[in-house]
Amino acid sequence: MFAWMPAYTQTSVEVLARQLTAHQSNDSLKVVAIFDWITQHIYYDVNAYNERLPTATLGNSQTSAVVLQERKAICGGYANLFYDLCRAAGIEVCIVEGLGKVQANEFPQDTRTKIDRPPLIS
Repeated sequence: MFAWMPAYTQTSVEVLARQLTAHQSNDSLKVVAIFDWITQHIYYDVNAYNERLPTATLGNSQTSAVVLQERKAICGGYANLFYDLCRAAGIEVCIVEGLGKVQANEFPQDTRTKIDRPPLIS
């Protein structure tokens, strides 16, 4: 839907949020624009995932600023960037942390974002 979106070189969450949402007519389209941009321009950090480090050990490597600069993340980094971009665009959002099952008896930490009442796309 938003394949036309440029990569933008911004490392500022606020500036990027403005660029992504400036021409969107409602919150639903803003959310889609943010989601699409992240999924097209931020790559999954397979090496960080394979190291299976606890979140605390990752330090600030999953902050929005670092994710924008490095253009890679794992669950927490994606969630942090989506959260911060939505908040900068005036969209109410929260982060939900928990466990995700990968294999039998293996439950690594997982982080996601949640929008309580997604508005209808019109």
